[in-house]
Amino acid sequence: MDNLEEFATLKAIGAPRRFILRVVLTQALLAGAVGCAVGLLATYPLERLATGIVPWVYTPWWLPIIALLPTLLMCVLASIVSIRVALHVDPAKVFRA
Repeated sequence: MDNLEEFATLKAIGAPRRFILRVVLTQALLAGAVGCAVGLLATYPLERLATGIVPWVYTPWWLPIIALLPTLLMCVLASIVSIRVALHVDPAKVFRA
């Protein structure tokens, strides 16, 4: 949403819709992948810390990996919802002074 005007400007000067979608989806997937990597790196050390306080805390090894797909899907859906405005903008609104 921070770069909405830039994407609307690209659309107004003739950038294909497919190009804008590809840029936004690539950014969303990269951001989601980095977020998942940080989360996975933090999961097991924090689980060990929590197990010291609450003994019944347990995270199966496969659970964080399974969470990867829904996380990336949410990133993609959020980016598509936010970019819809830029893809349907009137060029006159983008360039008015």
